[in-house]
Amino acid sequence: MRADRRGWGPALSARNDARSHTNLGAILHLNGKYSEAANSYKEALRLQPDDITTLTNLHKLHSVMT
Repeated sequence: MRADRRGWGPALSARNDARSHTNLGAILHLNGKYSEAANSYKEALRLQPDDITTLTNLHKLHSVMT
């Protein structure tokens, strides 16, 4: 596991649900780890494709990245 996700692995493994990935994505996003945030958001959307919060966060992230 990568150093920036150390400590999060058990939480994501124990509850591999969309909200956990969205929350992790938001934390990474706020800390400027944009590529990793995008990956977390995309995993959340894989698990729950219609989640408006994740879709909104990913859209905001793409705005920052471009």
